[in-house]
Amino acid sequence: MRGARAEIVAAARDLLVAASAGLPDPGARWLLSVEELAGLAPPPAGPVLAARERDLARWRAAAIPATPGAAHPGGRVLRGTVASPGRARGPARIVRDPASAPDLAGRILVAEYTDPGWAPLFAAAEAIALQHGNPLSHAAILARELGKPALVGVRDLLATVPEDARVEVDATAGELRLLT
Repeated sequence: MRGARAEIVAAARDLLVAASAGLPDPGARWLLSVEELAGLAPPPAGPVLAARERDLARWRAAAIPATPGAAHPGGRVLRGTVASPGRARGPARIVRDPASAPDLAGRILVAEYTDPGWAPLFAAAEAIALQHGNPLSHAAILARELGKPALVGVRDLLATVPEDARVEVDATAGELRLLT
């Protein structure tokens, strides 16, 4: 496996070196498409590269929020990133340690974050809401595999949702609603 990986890296390096040979600036090779890198399309002309450089500079300068979630006015609805679509209602169970987690049957698992050791808890919960995470995190993938509605990156989740509060996780819309 290691030998194959080294061959792939070497081939990619060779493609980048060859592609940058006809460019005015060797650093512009990062602005090429896959087809241009592979030699299936001619390298772009100067104005095209200049436009791509401007786009790259604009994207790098764009402000990206630290966390995607935000509270709606009144604090009754929290927004997060959809990790697994679906909808579920139930009392919130705030879990800080999976080893001491109580029964989650019929409850919404609410936590700051999880790791693979939390997997057994996911199966018992009706839905999952996490303060941290992203759609490619272990929690998101596991929730999708289990078919459980899940939100990740829900800002201020633990500070807003009290233990046993009745909540609705609408993981299709990316919202957690406090019902009581």
